[in-house]
Amino acid sequence: MEKAFAVLRCQDDEKILFASYMMQGEAFNWWLMLEHKYEQDREPLTWEKFRGAFYDKYFLWSVRTQKEHEFIHLKQRNMTVAEYEAKFTELNKFVPKLVEDELDRAHKFEMGLKTEIRKQV
Repeated sequence: MEKAFAVLRCQDDEKILFASYMMQGEAFNWWLMLEHKYEQDREPLTWEKFRGAFYDKYFLWSVRTQKEHEFIHLKQRNMTVAEYEAKFTELNKFVPKLVEDELDRAHKFEMGLKTEIRKQV
């Protein structure tokens, strides 16, 4: 969904509409309960809150912990820079709070590069 949102240049409220539209069965029932909760609380439902609630519901804590551990210890090692960047981006989706701003993300990425490449950066 995130790839489609990027191509379509969706705003956050549109992301929630499209994502919830795609849900079926138990996931759709979960969405109705979440929507109702936020309506009752009179609290705006942002994309970040929606995505966080979705991850909490559908990604096991052990899997999220494993992804966080992988991200924290990610190093380029024998990967190409492109492979390292792809892995970095994949894992970063699971732990966005660890590197919330662009400067932190760039620093974490740089520190994972091989020493000889990092010196050139």
